[in-house]
Amino acid sequence: MTTLAGNKIRRYREAHSPKIGRPAFAAEIGASAGTLQGWEEEGKRPESADIVNELARRGIADHADWFRPARCPRCELHAEDESVEACAKAHCPMQMQRRAAA
Repeated sequence: MTTLAGNKIRRYREAHSPKIGRPAFAAEIGASAGTLQGWEEEGKRPESADIVNELARRGIADHADWFRPARCPRCELHAEDESVEACAKAHCPMQMQRRAAA
């Protein structure tokens, strides 16, 4: 399962004009393109606190985003989707995280 951080990193790269490729962005933050792919597609997490801190400092992904699923595993809504409120509150881990944070 991909993490919210992985999705945010991918969207950050793709939002630039021109888009920032994986190899270029990975080199910029001190990782390999394969490692970046693991974060974006496979839900892997960085081993280096320095990278996590740098991504948070840049406002790309918060520390907690590495532990949040990109989608609810039961209803498939995106974690940042406004319609996530429609997610069944009894089963959705995203809703539970939101309640705990409030």
